[in-house]
Amino acid sequence: MSASLLAVDAVSKLYAGGGLFSRRPPLPALDRVSLEVSAGQIHGIVGESGSGKSTLARIVTALDRPSSGRVLLEGDDLHDLPAAALRARRREIQMVFQDPYGSLDPRQRVGRIVAEPLHLVVPKLSRAERMARVEVVLESVGLAASDAMRRPHEFSGGQRQRIAIARALVTRPKLLVADEAVSALDLSVQAQILNLFLDLSDQEGLAILFISHNLSAVAAIADIVSVMYRGRIVETGPAEAIFVDPRHPYTRALALAEPALDRPESLKPRPADARDAGFAAPAASGCLYRGFCPIAAPICAEEPLLRRVGPSRRSACHFAGALSQ
Repeated sequence: MSASLLAVDAVSKLYAGGGLFSRRPPLPALDRVSLEVSAGQIHGIVGESGSGKSTLARIVTALDRPSSGRVLLEGDDLHDLPAAALRARRREIQMVFQDPYGSLDPRQRVGRIVAEPLHLVVPKLSRAERMARVEVVLESVGLAASDAMRRPHEFSGGQRQRIAIARALVTRPKLLVADEAVSALDLSVQAQILNLFLDLSDQEGLAILFISHNLSAVAAIADIVSVMYRGRIVETGPAEAIFVDPRHPYTRALALAEPALDRPESLKPRPADARDAGFAAPAASGCLYRGFCPIAAPICAEEPLLRRVGPSRRSACHFAGALSQ
C-alpha cells in the first residue's frame, strides 16, 4: 500500500455541554481520533448513532473544525491552510451524503447539479468543458450522458445516489467521504452502489472513507475497518479479520447484533454476552464501554490505550488478548 493520502492525527471535537450560562463541561463528540487512508484503499468506519462518525466526516472534509488535532491531506493540514489554498484542495476531497432525495435540487437538471462543484473549485472552465466533464462522469457511474438533461424526480433512488456520486467525482478528487451513502437504499440497490465504490477504488485508485452503521456493507467493501464508540476508536484492523475475530467487546457486540453478517462458528453468542446492561450507565472515565461490558473488571476504571494486538490490528481493551479465538 502506498503512503497515506489522508492522515487524521489525534482529532478531538468538543461541543458546549449546555446553554450559554451552563457550567457543565464540554461534551466530546470526538476524542483523540487517529486514522489513515491510502490511495486506492477503502477505510470503513462503523459504530452506532452518536458515536461521532458524521462529525468525523465533516471535519475530514473541512466542513467543520476540530477542537484539537490535525487533518492532513498529502501532508497539508486542511484546517491550517489559507482560504484560497483550502479552496484549491477541496477539489481533491468530496463527500456523498445519506439522502439521495434531499441532496439534489429537484428544480435543476442533472447536468447543472453535477457541474455545480466545478463552478466553485474550477471557475475558469468554459461551459463546453464543464458539460464534457459532466457527461464523462455520468457514464463512469453507470448513467447515460443524455441523462444530463433530465431532472432528479425522473430517476429511482439508486440512480439519484449515482448522480450524487457523479457530482462528487466531477472535480476528480483523490478522496471520497461516503457518509451513510447506502443506508437509505434497498438491498439490491445497495449492492450496486457498493460495487461502484469497489470499481472506483480498484480502477481509479480513489481513496474512500466509507462511514456506516451497516456492518455487512462495510465488511463487503472495506480494506481496513475502524470501530467507533462514544467518539473514540476502540478497535481497528483488516476488514477480513475484525468481524471474524474481534478484539474488543463492543466490536463483538456489533458483530453478534448484525444478522446478515457471515460469522464463523467461533463467533457465536456466549453466556457472558447475555449480560443485562439495561440499567447500566455509560462510564465517564476509564473504558467508556465498561458499564455494558460482559468482561469488565476493576482495571477497566483505567483508560485502555489503543495498542497493537496483532499484525495491523489495534484494540483499546485491557483484555484484547483474551478475546482472541
